Amino acid sequence: MSHLFHKHIRRLVCWCLPLISGTPLLAQPLLTLEEVVHRVIINNLDIQVARNKQRITAKNHHIGQAGFLPSLDAHGSLNAAHSTWPKNPNFNTIDSSAGLGLRWTAFNGMQRIATYQHLGKLSQISQLETRKKIEEKVAEAIIGYYDISLAQKKERVLEDCLLISQKVLQLTKVKYEIGQCSKLEYLNAQVQHNEEQAQILLHQESLATAKLALLRLMGKDGLGDFSIVEDIPLAPRLSREALVHSLAVANSGILIAQKHCEDAALAVRIQQSKLWPHVELALRYDLGRERHNQKWEATPRSLKYGVSVNFNLFNAFRHTTAIQEAGIKANSTQLNLQAQQLQLEYELKKYFLIYTQCLERYELVQQHMQVSQENVAMSLEQYRLGSITLLTLDKAKQSAQEAALKYWQVLHDTKVAEIMLQKLGGTLLDTTY
Repeated sequence: MSHLFHKHIRRLVCWCLPLISGTPLLAQPLLTLEEVVHRVIINNLDIQVARNKQRITAKNHHIGQAGFLPSLDAHGSLNAAHSTWPKNPNFNTIDSSAGLGLRWTAFNGMQRIATYQHLGKLSQISQLETRKKIEEKVAEAIIGYYDISLAQKKERVLEDCLLISQKVLQLTKVKYEIGQCSKLEYLNAQVQHNEEQAQILLHQESLATAKLALLRLMGKDGLGDFSIVEDIPLAPRLSREALVHSLAVANSGILIAQKHCEDAALAVRIQQSKLWPHVELALRYDLGRERHNQKWEATPRSLKYGVSVNFNLFNAFRHTTAIQEAGIKANSTQLNLQAQQLQLEYELKKYFLIYTQCLERYELVQQHMQVSQENVAMSLEQYRLGSITLLTLDKAKQSAQEAALKYWQVLHDTKVAEIMLQKLGGTLLDTTY
């Protein structure tokens, strides 16, 4: 018995020591916004796919791919012949040959230069598309981070209201027992308390969903449940003039559209180069041996070189049609650039309007929240003294709850508009979080 008693005491001590020291057994990792952004940039799968495409286009941008370098080919052959009729029966012949061939295009209407520039534009476009993808995922991650913060703030507001409801329920129960209120009022307090418990459960579900969405953006890095820093700091007030300027010079979408316009002009030059004659230089060296009736003989070595000129005189106007088609595509890219500029300018005006309105509402809801909290505290004391009814207290408590929820919602909406404006201006990745 003594052995079993001491064994249970030791086990109890092992369980209580972490609680006494204040260290939880399963502490959730605290993720800052900087860590979340870093994880998204490193582990997000869409960003990794964009980086792979960028590597491919970067490797294709070299002079060999554009046709500046000559091509060197090696060739060899081995042939055997056996004669049986009518002359020289059983006459065997074997010949072997090997050689090198060098070919180089000396002139093709400046097509090589335009092709090399085209490959460079593709590499630049891929690099900008990678940057755009990173901006999209980082903006989505930051907004998701603040969505979690908003859900936690709302849950805390509901928990504070639940504490007030518990006090109200206790007061109502005491009043009902001593006959100062009716049973209906006591039941209404219980219903209100149950409804607020249900609201907390719903917000806990939305919080879990927001965390799963952020985990998806960060990729599969083995991170389980986590907690975040709940502060939602606002940056210094953004300037519309600065945003308009940065939109024109730093927005990834506009820069990509501009590169597509430049690449479309190169496509016209490539098609026009096909109208020029193509000059090609060739050099070939061959050597071989022959065997007749078990005797090997060397064949004369040969060195061939020459110049060939190819100029198309007529191909059913296919070259002309290709040039016209490339010109139409170039015009389409210009129209696409203008359309994208208009769309981004519209989005900038929309989010800046939301941003300014949220800033104006932010001060109002902050004052309203403070007044509502004081009002509900005074109403609770007056209800305890019997000066007001439960309905008046519920209205004050509901008003305080709505004011607090509006405050955190407006703060969240202001931050989201701020992030979208920074993304449109191309400065989101330059911001220090």
